[in-house]
Amino acid sequence: MSAGSGKNRSAVDELLAQYVHKMNNSMLPFVLELDDHLERIEQCTPLEQMKLRAFEVEIEVQMQAIKRIRALLSKKSTNDTM
Repeated sequence: MSAGSGKNRSAVDELLAQYVHKMNNSMLPFVLELDDHLERIEQCTPLEQMKLRAFEVEIEVQMQAIKRIRALLSKKSTNDTM
């Protein structure tokens, strides 16, 4: 287990927690830069606007996946629902 993790965390939970942490850290700069570009989207060409919107959708998909993995981490038994 890594430093700072819960003492009772299983190896699987540790793997999921590390994934969530690393994905959040790696995505943050892109999310912030995307927000900057979206604020000025009307200055972009139609093709650039399409690319920015598609990238925005992909970022949202990744964020939803992270939320689902967080929900898995909060499960305490196989009877828990997400």
